[in-house]
Amino acid sequence: ASNGSLAGTPTAGGTFTFTVTATDSSGGTGPFSASSAALALTVNAPTILIAPSSLPNATVAAAYSQTVAASGGTVGYSYAVTAGSLPPGLSLSSGGVLSGTPTAGGTYNFTLAATD
Repeated sequence: ASNGSLAGTPTAGGTFTFTVTATDSSGGTGPFSASSAALALTVNAPTILIAPSSLPNATVAAAYSQTVAASGGTVGYSYAVTAGSLPPGLSLSSGGVLSGTPTAGGTYNFTLAATD
């Protein structure tokens, strides 16, 4: 803006560099009538949360379905397992539905991530 303010709603994270030039009211080109500065602005991506924070237990040979939901970013999330592995017989859809029929008992630790 002409008053020197920087405003708006960021739509992407990252570091952005730009040059700002201030010119005095005379509009002259002398050595003291204009000043420029290179600036950098870092925009942090929003924290995306996944709910529920824990999943209900499943039973071997019984159909299972649980939906996870994300919030805090931009709608249009995709979901993936980023660490560990799902119980045999279960899969995670890109839309956040964990479903299937477990074929083995046990404790399975895995990490789900949501990307906007």
